Amino acid sequence: MTEDKKGKGFFTLDVDQFFKIQDKGLGIEEAATYLALMKGTDQTNTISRGGVNSVMEYTGLTRSEAKRAIANLACV
Repeated sequence: MTEDKKGKGFFTLDVDQFFKIQDKGLGIEEAATYLALMKGTDQTNTISRGGVNSVMEYTGLTRSEAKRAIANLACV
C-alpha cells in the first residue's frame, strides 16, 4: 500500500487505559474521546492525527466538551 492511500483496518486498544479513566473518576465522554483519538493513530498507536474536530465528529460532543475531555485525558 502506498503512503498516500488511507488504510482501513484495526487499531490497538489499551484496555488498561479504560480502567485508568474510570479510576480517575472520569466518564463516558473521556472514554469516547479516547476511542476517537485512537482511531487516528499511526502504526505504532502512539501518535494520533485526531484532535478536537475528530472527537466532535465521532462522539457528538460539542467543542467545549471535546476540549475538556482531551484535557482530562492528558491527566491520566
